Amino acid sequence: MAQASENIKWPRQLAVFFLAGALLLTGCDQASEDSVDGFALLDQGIRQVSDEAFSDAIATLTQALESNDLEGEDLARAYFNRGIAYEESKRNGEALEDFTVAAQLLPDDPRAYMRRASLYEKMGDHDLAIADYTAVLERAPGNTFALYWRGRIYARTGRYTEALSDFDKALELDPEDALTFLARGEVFEAEGALRRAKQDYDEAVALDPQDPEARITRGRTLLGLNQAADAVEDYTAALEFRPVSTAALTGRCKAYLALDKFEEALEDCTQSLVYDAQDANTIYALGQVYEGLGDKRGAFTEYQRAYEIDSSNEALVADYQRLAKEFGPREIQ
Repeated sequence: MAQASENIKWPRQLAVFFLAGALLLTGCDQASEDSVDGFALLDQGIRQVSDEAFSDAIATLTQALESNDLEGEDLARAYFNRGIAYEESKRNGEALEDFTVAAQLLPDDPRAYMRRASLYEKMGDHDLAIADYTAVLERAPGNTFALYWRGRIYARTGRYTEALSDFDKALELDPEDALTFLARGEVFEAEGALRRAKQDYDEAVALDPQDPEARITRGRTLLGLNQAADAVEDYTAALEFRPVSTAALTGRCKAYLALDKFEEALEDCTQSLVYDAQDANTIYALGQVYEGLGDKRGAFTEYQRAYEIDSSNEALVADYQRLAKEFGPREIQ
């Protein structure tokens, strides 16, 4: 399976699949000089998509479509890649139209459905995204991409039973997919099954030991299991692979806090805030560090600052209210 999340690039790879087909076609003899022009434009447009020259690609692929030389798979390829160019240009409505035409032209090919599903998800249309992934799975039940991504949407929308079902099926088909272990572990973690989550995170780390996300995620679970020293090791490993990571720095700060290593915690929280000065979670942790060092007034200042950014954290509110009695803040709502 391809790299994930905000880091996942598989939708762009779909264009590469079509590019390979286009290159084969442009090497064949065509029936007429006119059709050669249509295929040449198609080839050029797909190359422009691959090179991320999206405005040029839209113009070129539109010319290819207007040439009336393309049909069948070639016509679908043109619509599909123009859809990618539209999407990358933030023209989502036109992208959806092109992906829809491509899917209609090749209803048994999963690629247009999956790219359209990805766009629906970005637009917040989870039900439509699920419907497209389901359409793919009806045609190809063993498509691990579709199982993974549908499972991710189920998980994000709190449909944990369906998410676990999809991840289980995907892992049966590909038991060495680190990303699916990571995703399934997150569902177990959300359900409060931290030990079961850790088992999946262990698998993810074993399969891809240099993935910082797997280390960060397992570190968070280890901290929840009161294994702070092991959490420090995971966060440290994550920072070796991704030196600028507020999640790893703040996570390690909290692990150091649990170990009463306040100076180390202070260093990590301070560095994390260099990268994101408005992160309420890190500011709250910094307040805890100050309190651990005996500086209650400094702690209160940070609790108040974190509270003004995000008052939804119940633990933060409790600490803020506790010190507010001593330092007389503005009225707490």
